[in-house]
Amino acid sequence: MKLLKFTCLIASYLVLISVFIGCKEKDSYPSLIDKRTYLFEEIQSHGTLSTSKAFNKEIQDSLSMFLDSMQMFLNISSMSVAIGIPDVGVWSAVRQNNDDENRIDTNTIFHAESTGKIYTSVLILKLVEQGVLSLDTSIDKWFSYIPKSDKITIRDLLMHTSGIPSFESCKEYDYTKVYQPMEKVLWSLKYPFLFEPGTSFSYSNTGYILLGLIAEQATGKSFEELLQQNIISPLGLKYTYAITFENKDTLITLKGHKGGKEIILMEDVTGPSFSGYIASTPKDQIVFLQALMSGRLISKESVEDMFNEMNRFPEMKPPAYYGKGIMAMPDIPSNQFPYDLLIEHNGGSTWMGFYSYPLYVPEINMFVSVMTNDYVLYSESIKYNLANYLIKLLYKIP
Repeated sequence: MKLLKFTCLIASYLVLISVFIGCKEKDSYPSLIDKRTYLFEEIQSHGTLSTSKAFNKEIQDSLSMFLDSMQMFLNISSMSVAIGIPDVGVWSAVRQNNDDENRIDTNTIFHAESTGKIYTSVLILKLVEQGVLSLDTSIDKWFSYIPKSDKITIRDLLMHTSGIPSFESCKEYDYTKVYQPMEKVLWSLKYPFLFEPGTSFSYSNTGYILLGLIAEQATGKSFEELLQQNIISPLGLKYTYAITFENKDTLITLKGHKGGKEIILMEDVTGPSFSGYIASTPKDQIVFLQALMSGRLISKESVEDMFNEMNRFPEMKPPAYYGKGIMAMPDIPSNQFPYDLLIEHNGGSTWMGFYSYPLYVPEINMFVSVMTNDYVLYSESIKYNLANYLIKLLYKIP
């Protein structure tokens, strides 16, 4: 009877999935007039998120049964999840289908893909606080040979307003080959700019590669050194790494999948470069995101600046706005989700076969992360459904 109840509950959630997946809008560049800004006080997290503090057994058992039902419907190759509320509790778990040869646990490392942009943004904003960089500095200081480099600022790169095409959209780009970061930039420069710098928005992985290169050149340190010094060590993260050419073959042991089938010609795990150079676990991700949103990694002024004059992201459903390495999803209908603001930055690709979904619900101080090695349609809904279900458990909502 319990299984039937949960099966019906999952079915009702799957009906709502289209709200969060939706049909992508046609490619278009939004007017920069369509902006959103959030003050730190509106989005600040309070308290401490400790992975050693658990929810009570009743909630854990209910979440476990709920995740079993989600896995039954989606049949994801390997999935790791974590959900927590500061000073209340944390729950983490894994699920796999029976065909996966690599057994995983909650400390198994997954590719974070474009979720890594949050980390890159934090490092850049930290360097701004230290006076090493300025958001308004044009990139011709480092890349004078790039067209329009005197008009492109670090701010433009962070906010995807540079007009530089994203390297993976270049038809000649071979995702099965290993490229150095600058090689990917050169691929993009073979194509015309999408618009004049600062006049519109278009998501560009190439822009974040340039940010990583700028951070390295400005400090004389590698990206992994900066990550270790500014994020990993201060937070005591045990399972978060920068993916490098040296560790790429041993760091992530899971194979990428698409719809349950292993991707044979998988993109090299260093493929995203500084636009997605992070490997981590859901537990580490929610600790990182909570530290960021509480102003413990960068100042509250810098966190607020991440959410200042965010631009409409036309391909996202429900409506999303992109700031500096992070997204906000406002005005979600109350009949689909009980709170009207979500903060996130997902990552995933059919080439690599990994997905990463961190989520923050400011109104109830809740953090969720789901990571998979399977690019499965609708799998992104797991994070929303887990959050929704925990809300029902905590607040006794029928």
